[in-house]
Amino acid sequence: SRRARETSLCSSLKPLAGNAMRNIWWCIFIFLVPACGSECVSMVQRQALPVIPAGRQKPKPWEVNNYIIANYHKAGAFLSDSLTRTILEILGAPKEVFGHVEYPCYSSGSDSFLHLCHNMEAPFLVYTDAFNASVESAERLKSGSKKLLVAGFVRDPLEMVASAYCYHHAGEELGNQMFPVKEIMQMGPEEGTQVTATALLPLAE
Repeated sequence: SRRARETSLCSSLKPLAGNAMRNIWWCIFIFLVPACGSECVSMVQRQALPVIPAGRQKPKPWEVNNYIIANYHKAGAFLSDSLTRTILEILGAPKEVFGHVEYPCYSSGSDSFLHLCHNMEAPFLVYTDAFNASVESAERLKSGSKKLLVAGFVRDPLEMVASAYCYHHAGEELGNQMFPVKEIMQMGPEEGTQVTATALLPLAE
């Protein structure tokens, strides 16, 4: 049946997601190294770190720099958010240093899987479907004397489209405001990928 063929197609595409996310820890972690000192580097690298006078506390990463982690739908959105929170927890960061900006900025009445916009002036910001060149310029200006470091995920846009179609075709995220999920659930691959591409590619671009 058509439904069986669509299910088989989506199943065959799932390994692509795993391949795209291998070693993703480094995408977020490595840009913290310049600020977090000896706790984040190897023994050899530690030898080259400047000596901090006794009694003087080393600055925390969020005191030295501002950070943006940019993600997009079907390109590590949930993973990057989870990794960022985990890294901050390991570093002992207070909750107020982390914020989230998402487009659309869903209200609390939306599905529970959605991250709400909050603490948008925090030194660590995860941008979901909302980061572009003009936003980067504004954030750098707002950062002032602090350096702004940006990390993000790169994935083949066509893989993102295929993944989004399979994901929503299976009925995931019915409350998503970017995609007509209920309609996509009834669409075949050709029509469904065209609809998801129309919504997704301008963001990925």
